[in-house]
Amino acid sequence: MEDRLILAGILVVACAVLIGLIERWRSGGPSALPRLDCDPSPLSSAAEIAYAYARERRLPLASVADRKGGSQWFETSILKNVPVSATCLRSGRRTRLAAGSYVHALPDGLSRSASGKADYTDPMIGRRAFRAYLRWMTSVW
Repeated sequence: MEDRLILAGILVVACAVLIGLIERWRSGGPSALPRLDCDPSPLSSAAEIAYAYARERRLPLASVADRKGGSQWFETSILKNVPVSATCLRSGRRTRLAAGSYVHALPDGLSRSASGKADYTDPMIGRRAFRAYLRWMTSVW
């Protein structure tokens, strides 16, 4: 009789844990991440989507972005955390910019210096890199 009570207790706890995991997955699982309209997508539209997602989820990065420039801040943050591609103005060739490269987002493109003159134009981000950024963004703080 005691064995059956212990087994029933374990079963109840296992069911509660399973229900909790299912609810957690439904509220924040992989399907809950926003998607880009096309692959690759312009960096500016990806930054706007990331900013809206951060505000909707009340993530700490949203308040940082609110103080430092909104979606423009997210463009620079994406550049620091995931690779993007852009067209080099000097050569006209498409270049892949590694994550963490010292590139700043400007209204007319990307710049390797804080001078304000664009070195790259037409920055694009791929679907996988964007999803990786969103996952990173939800893990901060």
